[in-house]
Amino acid sequence: MTPELMRLWIEFAVGASRPGHPARACFVERYERSRDQFSEGFPDEAARAGLREGVSPDFVRLLFGESEDEGTE
Repeated sequence: MTPELMRLWIEFAVGASRPGHPARACFVERYERSRDQFSEGFPDEAARAGLREGVSPDFVRLLFGESEDEGTE
């Protein structure tokens, strides 16, 4: 991604973070979907010793703002 496109994306995302922005729902849904997909891999990383010793998948989820019950249906 070129620096100009990255800057445009960031400006768009910042604007969409405001309540009432037409793209807000799209960005909220995208963030939630990305977070869920990312956190699904934490148990696998722990099993492969990909997480630092003493760091549990639950702790990593907490860092990303996801409770143990969210995204684990």
